[in-house]
Amino acid sequence: MIGFGKFVCMMAIALWAVPAGADEVPADAVGFTVFLAKAFQNAQPNAGVTIAGPLHLTIKQNGETWETYLYTIYSYCLRNSKDLCAEAVALHVEEIAASC
Repeated sequence: MIGFGKFVCMMAIALWAVPAGADEVPADAVGFTVFLAKAFQNAQPNAGVTIAGPLHLTIKQNGETWETYLYTIYSYCLRNSKDLCAEAVALHVEEIAASC
């Protein structure tokens, strides 16, 4: 387990390093978290999406706050093809965004 300070540093590097138009879902936990944060933000432009930790996002909208943990979808992506992962991520983002 990494410390929170090191995680924040890694997140800053990942945000800088991931191209804005990248369509491929990253295989590392930090990149995956950043990718999903951007995807949720794009799906819900009026929501506030923040990275709370590795594979953990906080989404705030309309005075409510949701915690979303990405462990299950990340595990699915590690075990399946890039295409299946991309489809599952798109569906996950769509379903979570619809519930917010």
